[in-house]
Amino acid sequence: MTTREVEQASAIDEELCAVKECLNGKPWDHLAYKKYLPHSSELCSIGQLILRGTRIVIPKKLRPRVLSLTSEGHLDMVGTKQKLCSKVRWPGMEKDAETHCKTGYGWQLSKEPFMPKDADVEIPSPIPPTKASTKTISGANSAGHPAALS
Repeated sequence: MTTREVEQASAIDEELCAVKECLNGKPWDHLAYKKYLPHSSELCSIGQLILRGTRIVIPKKLRPRVLSLTSEGHLDMVGTKQKLCSKVRWPGMEKDAETHCKTGYGWQLSKEPFMPKDADVEIPSPIPPTKASTKTISGANSAGHPAALS
């Protein structure tokens, strides 16, 4: 994904256009998207891009694609959030990342397999029993001598 793609999507994104108007002098009180208010002092614009500090604010249309690109490395939830936070921002990003990770294919592979409680399935051991593994060690005998192998 290029900055040009983000810039083009930002130019037509309703939320980011409203934020840009506020950055250009419109009062923040009139902003319909209140989730940007707590960070209004951190926001700025360069061309059509909106930045929060040094991170690009991703338009709504591109967020699913950014989440998919971020999870290509099959990171866990924490790794995905860290990778996102180092480059981009948007309101609710961490929650979106959690939802994406929990429903994504990579997350499903890393979870333990589901086994119904009432399933009568015996899972065979990959290692066949040997004579050595069937021997037991008995405790000390009544005279206190060391245990014997039986």
